[in-house]
Amino acid sequence: MWRHAVVPVDGTPHSLRVLEAACAFQRVFGMAIDAVYVIEVPRALPLSAELPALRSKAEAVMAEVRAVAEREGAVVRQRIIQARALGAAIIEAAAEGDVLMVAGRATTRFNSPWGEDLASFLFRKAPTAVLLFRDPRVGQES
Repeated sequence: MWRHAVVPVDGTPHSLRVLEAACAFQRVFGMAIDAVYVIEVPRALPLSAELPALRSKAEAVMAEVRAVAEREGAVVRQRIIQARALGAAIIEAAAEGDVLMVAGRATTRFNSPWGEDLASFLFRKAPTAVLLFRDPRVGQES
């Protein structure tokens, strides 16, 4: 089984449910978990630019990650990455693990020259196994 999971988080309930699933895997298999939040830096700014509003949101998401880890009794390494492109940053982070656990939402678009959704990009480019957790509520009418 896998030894090290990378879980991109964005603060949505679905991404936090994926983190909960990773914590369950950790209890059973003892794998390490990295929760990764990506701050996308506009091209007009240097990559090292201070972005207090975006940093604040990232830290709020990581507080939620800590709460999930505590509730689940898990050890989760938290990483905030500043990058130009969300997909590429996740792929780079994924290389440190052996499974990428992704919250899939059919409507999630990102800065892809191919116009594809993030999950498709990650499936195509990830150097590891990819587990996609589909939110069953996406596409349902209220």
